[in-house]
Amino acid sequence: RNLRPADPDIRSEYAELLHLQRNLPQQAQKMLEEALRLEPKHHPSLTRYAALCHTAFNDPDAAFGLYAEALAQDPAYVPALAGIAFVMQIAGNHSEAAETYRHALRQDANHVTSLANLAAILHTRAAPPAPADPIGGWGKRPPGSDLEK
Repeated sequence: RNLRPADPDIRSEYAELLHLQRNLPQQAQKMLEEALRLEPKHHPSLTRYAALCHTAFNDPDAAFGLYAEALAQDPAYVPALAGIAFVMQIAGNHSEAAETYRHALRQDANHVTSLANLAAILHTRAAPPAPADPIGGWGKRPPGSDLEK
């Protein structure tokens, strides 16, 4: 593509479009790597690359590392906070994920992803244990019934 050669923001945003809208993860990866060659500590590109690794390449370890790199550049960067929290959440580290979502929400109280994922964690914690009979006895015959099941 004919993109301005020295603009990592445009390359990073184009990579996000390739990944999320066009479902072209390999092309998105190349574009993100170009952006990071231009500016190795570009936290939006690191964050987008992390999301790509987690969702398209199913590599949560790489995603975690890239989110951590982005947060080293800007510890208050909400997309990276929400992303690293999601990696923690999927790995089962709900307490740490919840605290990270709360940190993201202190930066942006209206960040929808952080709100929704924190709510999911809190709901899961508050939910009563599943009953032994998940359909609550439906389908059982009344006592004394002669009908075959």
